[in-house]
Amino acid sequence: MKFSKNEYLHLFSCCLLIKGYRRSIIIDFQRRKIESIPNSLHSFITNDIDLYSLPELAHKFKEQNSVFKEYLDFLLSKEICFICNSSEKKLFPTMSIDWDFPSIVSNSIIEIFRKKKYNIQSAIKKLNELRCFHIELRIKKDSDFNKSNLVNCLKFINNLSFHSISLVLDNTAFSKDDLIFLCKEFLKINTIIIFNSPKDESEKISNVIFIYTKINISNCHCGAIDTRYFSQSIDHFTESQHHNTCLNRKVCIDINGEIKNCPSLNKNFGNIRNTTLAEAIEKPGFKDLWFINKDKIDVCKDCEFRHMCTDCRAFIKDPENIYSQPSKCPYNPYIAKWQGEEGYVSVEECGAYTREKGFVVNKRKVKKLNK
Repeated sequence: MKFSKNEYLHLFSCCLLIKGYRRSIIIDFQRRKIESIPNSLHSFITNDIDLYSLPELAHKFKEQNSVFKEYLDFLLSKEICFICNSSEKKLFPTMSIDWDFPSIVSNSIIEIFRKKKYNIQSAIKKLNELRCFHIELRIKKDSDFNKSNLVNCLKFINNLSFHSISLVLDNTAFSKDDLIFLCKEFLKINTIIIFNSPKDESEKISNVIFIYTKINISNCHCGAIDTRYFSQSIDHFTESQHHNTCLNRKVCIDINGEIKNCPSLNKNFGNIRNTTLAEAIEKPGFKDLWFINKDKIDVCKDCEFRHMCTDCRAFIKDPENIYSQPSKCPYNPYIAKWQGEEGYVSVEECGAYTREKGFVVNKRKVKKLNK
């Protein structure tokens, strides 16, 4: 394969890389696709293709010519990279990973159990005043909140400035026909999570993602890490570089009206009956969790999926360490295997947790496992 002196390989701006311990991934945000790659290819893309022309790369890898050709064929066939000259390279700037949001609160959770605990519509109205974009209604099992109450609540939300709604329900709360009716009637609904389901599965109905899980609703889905919850949006990716994608700009109101970062966390910042949401947000400590991103968290910082994943600080392996690994994660980034896959071992078998340095990898043992 011959190249001219002025030909370069250039990464498409919509393709971004995340390096993990065992392997890396390329996310194509335009196509919403993920490609797993070896870390050597990650190094090739990030360190070599911007420095050398194609003839220079071919010369550099002449001892590994078959590997070079394999990498080149892969990057071009998957349209991750393209060939251009030096002057054309300047016309394709890299994508910015800066992130900001036009409101104080971006997303919220309202837990519903007994209607008389607090005024639900009043709480929703206060969220709207903060220009909250997304609201999640969690209707607890055995709630006195019936279909008529839910319809009235959704009508109220529909007339406000919220962009999207998700529902979290028990399998016995509403029939599937009821839920399909709600999806067609209220187009702001984008996700429905159904607990106590006979099986774990997902489907799309009327542009709404239905996620069924065997988990008991009382255990909540906070902290659950699953590929079904991964996000391949550029908004999520850029937010993840700077913030905690679960708790950043989030406000939650639990079943008793307590204002929290998350219903599963114990600390509250007042009650909706006598504290405004704006007051709660400005209280000391409320925003602290907003800035704990995945690159600061034990084990997660070594995972190639970290900037697609959400993060929970309520369910962590060491409650005394706010940077501790999520306790519900079934993935081991040191061997790149999910729980249940052949050869899977837990993270604990790949190193040791220390108070001073967090998780320390046993490189010798991991190397042996990866053989």
